[in-house]
Amino acid sequence: MAPLAGPHQRAGLFAAVYLVGYVSFGVPVILAGLLITPLGLTTTVAGYGAAIVITAAAGLLAQSRGRLAVAIETS
Repeated sequence: MAPLAGPHQRAGLFAAVYLVGYVSFGVPVILAGLLITPLGLTTTVAGYGAAIVITAAAGLLAQSRGRLAVAIETS
């Protein structure tokens, strides 16, 4: 993405990338920490792990559909 951004836009671009990265790692961990008291550690860890697996599977599915669409368009 950096080569596509103009010199005056790169700082904002990298700030946005870092912000998304920190939020995407920080918010789920904070939520999991808050859920430990009402649900317990084992339940929270199992739910957190299940959410990670579901998110990864959704990403793989989206990526494979994208590749399939590109393959259909080029053939």
